[in-house]
This record gives sequence, structure tokens and C-alpha cells, in this order.
Amino acid sequence: MPTTIIVLGEGCNISHEMERLSLKGVSSVFEWHLSSYFKDVLTILEMILNKEDIPAKRDDTMPGNYFMANTRIRSAHYENADYNEIIARRAQRLRADLMSGNNILFIREEIPQLITYNDIDTFSNLIRAFNPSCNFKLLVLSPPDQFEQIVHKDLIHAEFNKDTNKKYIDICFNEPPPFLGKRAVDTD
Repeated sequence: MPTTIIVLGEGCNISHEMERLSLKGVSSVFEWHLSSYFKDVLTILEMILNKEDIPAKRDDTMPGNYFMANTRIRSAHYENADYNEIIARRAQRLRADLMSGNNILFIREEIPQLITYNDIDTFSNLIRAFNPSCNFKLLVLSPPDQFEQIVHKDLIHAEFNKDTNKKYIDICFNEPPPFLGKRAVDTD
């Protein structure tokens, strides 16, 4: 069964790592944004799965940045005229990916102190409520100097290491994802 990789961010580093590994596909909702708090990702994910609009918000304390809805997820990569359209298109693609029948591998770089077992459980419950037959895993890569193991049945938690990241991606579904070889740019 094919595997679709969906990057859940934290920052752009994970997108660049997917590019380095030739696994970078089209950009996800959370790519090219700073999403320091996984709880904010959960808020936006729930909005996406409920087919709610995700409005762009400005904050005068951070000129040039657009925030997703009422979260701290922000980006300075987009012009406002395109932002809502880009996010809507990516949200629609995320819903389609979850219904595709493909294995889904969500990947996020995360500091362990900012994500909890309950966050992972909420994430899993959101995906299963949307599509109970979705076969997915969440791979969280954490900095080696800040690694604290989180254990959950839907989670593979590993240290971010350029020499071993591909190994962890490959074992998620006991087969490597397809070689995509796309550049880390805002595609689609």
C-alpha cells in the first residue's frame, strides 16, 4: 500500500529534511509555518476535519506574519491575497489524503516538553473520528539534547538525526515511502 507523508511542521527544518531525503511531496497545511505548540496544530486539524474556514489573522506586534485562526501558528511566507486560498486548498488535500486508503505518515519535529501523551491521543482520535479505517502513524523527531521518550501506540518517537531519520521513516509501515525527489518549495 502506498504511503503519503504529511509534514506537521514545528518549523521549516522538517520540510528541508524531507527534501534532503528526496521525500518532499506537495506542501501540507502546516509547512512553511512556525507551529511551536502541538495543541495549536490540534486546533487547526479539528477545524480542517470539520470543514471550517481557517482565517488569516494579523498581529501588529509581528509585522508581516499571518496567523492561522486564533492560534500561534504563523508564517511570513505568504501574501494575504493568496494565503486563505492556499490554506483552503491544502486543507482539502489533507481530507482527501485521509480518505485515500494510503498509509499516512505524519512527521513533526518537536521538543518533547511541548507535546504530551494526551496530545497524541487527541490527534489519533481526531483522525479516527474522520476516517476510522485510516492507517496512520505519527513520527515525532526530537532534538537529541532534548529527547525524552513518549510512548503511544500511534507514535514513533525518535531523535532527530540526519543519519537515522530515513530509517525511522522506512520502518513506520515496514516499507519505504516512494521516492519523490521534489524540492522543498510551496507546491500546490
